[in-house]
Amino acid sequence: MSSQQEKILFSERLKQALTQATHPISPTFISKQFNSRYSGEPISVQSANNWLLGKAIPNQDKLAVLSLWLNVSNQWLRFGDGD
Repeated sequence: MSSQQEKILFSERLKQALTQATHPISPTFISKQFNSRYSGEPISVQSANNWLLGKAIPNQDKLAVLSLWLNVSNQWLRFGDGD
């Protein structure tokens, strides 16, 4: 699978997790919620937008925060594996 396909599939799973958690699919919402939970450098609205558009996949520590917040497994969010 190409890197671009992986990014698109990640964005689809992110949108699915947001929908299941009854959160809006909004880069502004994601960045605010993410930054309130993440102890590292805050992400920009543009970064969250890139995740939603399938242009980028967050690194492992950011994926861990997203999966905890959205109550999905890290493995599923990143690769689509598991539950």
